[in-house]
Amino acid sequence: MPLDGAERAIEAVGRAGETPVVLGDAGGPLAVFGLADTVREDARVTLEALRSAGVEKFMMLTGDAEAPARRTAEALGVGYRAQLLPEQKVETVRDLVEKTGSAGMVGDGVNDAPALAASSVGFAMGAAGTDVALETADVALMQDDLPKLAEAVRLSRFAERIIRQNVAASILIKGLFVLLAPFGLVALWLAVLADMGTSIAVTLNGLRLFKKGYG
Repeated sequence: MPLDGAERAIEAVGRAGETPVVLGDAGGPLAVFGLADTVREDARVTLEALRSAGVEKFMMLTGDAEAPARRTAEALGVGYRAQLLPEQKVETVRDLVEKTGSAGMVGDGVNDAPALAASSVGFAMGAAGTDVALETADVALMQDDLPKLAEAVRLSRFAERIIRQNVAASILIKGLFVLLAPFGLVALWLAVLADMGTSIAVTLNGLRLFKKGYG
């Protein structure tokens, strides 16, 4: 079907970041429609929550055309790379990991699986994710709930702090008793008490993970 008379409308739709769809008949085009993905209502909330959790930079990787990708990225205030094939997504993720030291990847499709594997930590959306993405990712969110992503980041960082605290406390207490034992300054009952006390202390400290707010 010839597009005589519709070129300007198609270009205008493209500049707006939408995908043009032409409706016509044998006589030519009748109308030009612009189609575009809508940003999820909880996307901006999730990005703000991630920023509050300490995540500084975001980048959208997509196979979509340049204009629609730019439209979505500008609406969310994130960087983007468009028209990427699956292998190009992998290369981009590896490049980000090399430059920044670590980079997380969130995805749910078959094409996202290689990039999830290449990232430092891969997050798969459980409810909407494909089996391949779920098997490849390091973390699977069992609900299609974007804000859970920020919660998972906060919880993992809080867990890391608790692990560091527990390891430091254990080394400090047991190291102190190892140094004092050769001088006869540590009774057997006191050493046993310290060992059991340390185990109980680190266990109680670990239970803080169940506290809302994660510290």
